[in-house]
Amino acid sequence: MTQFAHSQNEQKDDARKEIGNLNVGPETVLGDAHKPLPLRISPDVTTGDLDDDDTDIERGGRSGRPKSLQSCSTACGDFWKSSTTGIYFISVGMIAVGVGLVVGGTILMMNYDGDGYPKRYMAMQISGGILAFSTYYAYMKMLLSGAQFRYWSEAALSPEQVKQHIAKVCEARPRIVWTMTSFHKKRNSRGNSKRKVTWKCEQDFVFSHADDISDPPSDHGMEEFQHTRIKFSKKFAFADAETEAAFAAQELEFITSNLGRDERHEVKTELVIPGYVESMMATTNGRRPCLVNQELYVLSSLLLLELPCSFLLRLFSGKQHYQYSKILKS
Repeated sequence: MTQFAHSQNEQKDDARKEIGNLNVGPETVLGDAHKPLPLRISPDVTTGDLDDDDTDIERGGRSGRPKSLQSCSTACGDFWKSSTTGIYFISVGMIAVGVGLVVGGTILMMNYDGDGYPKRYMAMQISGGILAFSTYYAYMKMLLSGAQFRYWSEAALSPEQVKQHIAKVCEARPRIVWTMTSFHKKRNSRGNSKRKVTWKCEQDFVFSHADDISDPPSDHGMEEFQHTRIKFSKKFAFADAETEAAFAAQELEFITSNLGRDERHEVKTELVIPGYVESMMATTNGRRPCLVNQELYVLSSLLLLELPCSFLLRLFSGKQHYQYSKILKS
């Protein structure tokens, strides 16, 4: 399916391991050129995804046609709990401060009557311009690569198409990939430290069998609303202690064989499932709401009016979460 061409971000995503009842986030091993440091466990975050949509909607009794809108209170609660909303206010505040420094420095320079050149006013202008531009660039990059942009830009699928896609991904054989990066810190002319990568390699975990224990797609419940945002995640676990031991042994061998390439190294463990996507939108009537379109979202984001668009998205659609679970056996 072409609508899944963006899947995996080259089929790479932070993996999660579940051992017993414990969920372990993506692993990162940091070390020097001689030995690795202990594992550093990071919280589970998805690529360039800052839309907090993990909590399922409250489902009431369903009868007749699917609802076209969420209640305003539910949409507002969902809107204010989203991390994107908080980042919006922080970003706009920093941009306002930067613009204020530029304008203030310009006004002070125009009214300056003293001798010599007012370097401090120029410094205000330069620092304000850098702050405003860098914040605006980072904010736009985050928006146009996050889950919400995919909701706005991609073709909406029918619930049956979504279920078929989920079933296909459930049947796919996963890969566990270790990626090791060797690097050192290099200082530039301004004294800032910059990471310079000199070596990168990958290796797969070798196992014999993988079972999928994800919930059946038919239980997903996309028919409550005419439009439903679906957010996906994934995790893996070991079928037995022997598989877990094999995983640790292969990982150690991989790290040891690639040590000494540079001063420092970093190792990441990733779960790769063919066909996996992070988010999509389902629709029961075969079309998207007229106000939910990519052009409107991009224009609003450029004008720093992304907040009302985000509220419209939540008002016009429900939300669901689906997690793929893989059990590995060596």
